[in-house]
Amino acid sequence: MARYLSKVQATLDILRGWAIKRIPRIENVQVDTLARIAATLPIKEAVLLPVYLQVASSIATTPICNTNKTSVGWMHEIEMYLRTGELPEESKHAHKARVQAARFTLIGDNLYRRSFGGPYLR
Repeated sequence: MARYLSKVQATLDILRGWAIKRIPRIENVQVDTLARIAATLPIKEAVLLPVYLQVASSIATTPICNTNKTSVGWMHEIEMYLRTGELPEESKHAHKARVQAARFTLIGDNLYRRSFGGPYLR
């Protein structure tokens, strides 16, 4: 309900002027007549009314996702080793890349993890 209220308030802010008035039944003869007719009609037990089930919200929300790549991922050293055979200059990182590269294979531009007795995992 809060989303609807904020949507209505945002729409009302766009308008220059608006007013909400209560109209007494005496001044609104058509509605008063319909209300009296509906009150006097007998209620049928087998009245079938169509029901509309609204699955999704009628207020559209725009999802926001900030994806800034600021650093090189963990796969970069493995990909470079599998593509060109280059290893990092530090011996610790070079050893780690060599050991991890044994578990991966490069097909096209995609890096896949090898699995025992199964398909490649992406």
